Amino acid sequence: MSKDGKSLFMMSGGGAMKIDVDNGKVTNIPISATFTLNAAKEREYIFQHIVKQVPKKLYDPNLQGVDWAYYQKNYAQFLPYVGNNYDFRYC
Repeated sequence: MSKDGKSLFMMSGGGAMKIDVDNGKVTNIPISATFTLNAAKEREYIFQHIVKQVPKKLYDPNLQGVDWAYYQKNYAQFLPYVGNNYDFRYC
């Protein structure tokens, strides 16, 4: 909704449109966007997120005796060589 309440904006079918509240007139709004994914950086971020969250959220504060720092260091060395998300799940 616009600040003045005269127009409603809506996303539909992969596009955007403006709807005039008074008369119902629909005007398509052309949009274009690009997205560049850096998959390696995304996997690195997810890995670091997991490293930080598991000790905070696992039901056992001692991680059932697992040396978490060891596993972090061990698995981090493989991160630059992971080329897809399937391998990332199982590295």
